[in-house]
Amino acid sequence: MDKIGIISNLSGSFLAKKIARKIGGNLIKVDISKFAKGEKRIRIIGKTNYKKVAAILPITPPVDENIIESLLIINALEIGGAKEIIVVIPWMGYSLQNKVFVKGEPLSVKVVASLFNSESIKKIILLDIHKKASMKYFKRPVVNIPTTNLFIKEIVNRFHDKNLAIASTDVGGQPVSKSIAKALSLPHISTYKVRNKTTGNVKITKVIGNVLGKNIILIDDGILTGGTLFKITQKLYSLGASKIHFMATHAVFTAEAIANINKSNLNSFTTTNSVKNIEYPNRCKIIDCTDLLIEEISFK
Repeated sequence: MDKIGIISNLSGSFLAKKIARKIGGNLIKVDISKFAKGEKRIRIIGKTNYKKVAAILPITPPVDENIIESLLIINALEIGGAKEIIVVIPWMGYSLQNKVFVKGEPLSVKVVASLFNSESIKKIILLDIHKKASMKYFKRPVVNIPTTNLFIKEIVNRFHDKNLAIASTDVGGQPVSKSIAKALSLPHISTYKVRNKTTGNVKITKVIGNVLGKNIILIDDGILTGGTLFKITQKLYSLGASKIHFMATHAVFTAEAIANINKSNLNSFTTTNSVKNIEYPNRCKIIDCTDLLIEEISFK
């Protein structure tokens, strides 16, 4: 029986190795370099004509390079005779540009999603995409995997504090945080913010829910600069929060992120291994998301 082939761009190699090991797939070697003028050079080494290939293609920094790498890998697989390609995008760059915020801007997520349009792509797998509405811009069948149950399990196993409460970091995240609070029969706290569309600066406008004496678990789909997290924690502590824990699916750290997170005085920071970072903040735990990806890769 033909084993599944597993391939990745440079940023996805750590996930590809783990997935291949878990499912007994063949890890496909790919040489990624650059031509003299800076264009990406892709060459798959060895067998390419698999019946089924899972291409692990996170669009993480350097985002634009990873987009080009991913598209060239897909094309090389097609030329090499791969029958079905399952594209796995754990973190999708440009997903935060899911609407036109200021006149004259493009709808960036639509542009990027539409690039993954090869007929050989059987399915595109996303992990907790920033806005599910962005899925409509893909031209091929697409599925989004939520991490809600992963976080619920983690909370049940780790957090035994009294006076626990679940909180969102903004309005957009409330459906997820409320579903977690409901599943665990815990109170929910809603935070509200406004962002300057030009500067990106954030202001916390209000908090709804009883904060005093609570051990709060903040839930988010991703963290980049840590600036919003710092402002929210300061606000919650000023309202009498006892402890604050933070859980996010994706940690796509910018240069200032670690410093902002560490000065937020969190009691713990939890994220998945959807993105690999060189450095992590204090009191950090990384939980494995590959079983979620494998389940969808294996689903027919």
